[in-house]
Amino acid sequence: MRFLDLPQTDREELLDLHYGSLAEVRRSLHDIRRINTYLGGAKIVLDATLEMLKKHGLKRATVFDIGTGDADIPQRLIARARLENIELRVIALDISARHLEIAREDLQTRPSQGIHLL
Repeated sequence: MRFLDLPQTDREELLDLHYGSLAEVRRSLHDIRRINTYLGGAKIVLDATLEMLKKHGLKRATVFDIGTGDADIPQRLIARARLENIELRVIALDISARHLEIAREDLQTRPSQGIHLL
């Protein structure tokens, strides 16, 4: 049986089920950050968002990031928008208080004006 032939099952992610210590969750979120970098997920989101903003001639905008995790995409998006002279505010939402706690810690070590965690 090939992998693609397996039936799809919908399950909650372990991160969303509150498994693991804070340190384990932090490592997992940072793994996702690396995956977003190396497999191109972050680039796709950044390129598409900035293309849309430019297409509409927007120099100021607010973006809503649902399921932000450790807010790696908002951090990258704001940095790229600055290079394009676009003032961006990102509302970064996550259902997990632990994810937001980790995002707050990350934002303290890598300040990024314009990210509001919810």
